[in-house]
Amino acid sequence: MTGNTFPGPAYLPQLGKAYAAAWDQGAKGLDSGPGISAALDTVAQTWTVNRTEIYDKLLTPELAKIVPESVKDSEVTSAERAAMAAPWRGFALGLKK
Repeated sequence: MTGNTFPGPAYLPQLGKAYAAAWDQGAKGLDSGPGISAALDTVAQTWTVNRTEIYDKLLTPELAKIVPESVKDSEVTSAERAAMAAPWRGFALGLKK
């Protein structure tokens, strides 16, 4: 990923699609009759799965270049934390655009 926006601009439309898919699943639940609470649970569960898949596909590989996933939190240096904060800020900036 390049620039100050990390993958924010590419990520946001995919999040929208993932969220829409979650609501579609919830509507299917309403159609089949288990009730509103169950349908909302379906929305929440589907949203979690969908956004996690997108995160793992787009962000994890890029962030792992800074601090590998195998590194324990207690082993991350202050320099590595600072290096990780920069793309997080860029990601937030990209999502705001």
